[in-house]
This record gives sequence, structure tokens and C-alpha cells, in this order.
Amino acid sequence: MISLAFFGGLWGIPSLLLALKLKKKFWLSQILFGALFPTAVAMLVVFPLKQIPVTGAIIAGGLILNGLWGLGVAIGLKLFKLTTTH
Repeated sequence: MISLAFFGGLWGIPSLLLALKLKKKFWLSQILFGALFPTAVAMLVVFPLKQIPVTGAIIAGGLILNGLWGLGVAIGLKLFKLTTTH
């Protein structure tokens, strides 16, 4: 649980930087960032290190779960007024 919180916060930094750069496509960029980058690192780095097999279902689940994480980050950024997008 601590690991998830730590890495969620760590991924939040580039997510915030992306949000500040791509103001017009804020929501889409946050969802796509969340879906693609953390999932790719998990599937290409973490899972092989832990010797966990990667299947299509795991990839799809990772994309959906991490995409929702990206949406949550976007909502958090809006609630805490860390971006100036409308």
C-alpha cells in the first residue's frame, strides 16, 4: 500500500507538468498519460522483475485502472486549483 501511494505521487509530478503544458487538452491528456505511461512501466519493467506473466487481460485492466487514476489526478488538480485550465 505504501508503495502504491509513493509511486502514485511520483507519477503525479510529470502528470502535473503535462497538465500545465497542454492546457487545451487537459482532461484527455491526463487520462491518456495515466493509462499509457504507468501501465507501460508496470508491464515492461515491474512485471518481468517480479516474474509475473503479462496477458492481454492484464494489459487491458492496467490501461483502464491507470486511466481512471489519471482522471482522478485531473479532478484533484482542479479541486486544489493547481492548473489554470477551464
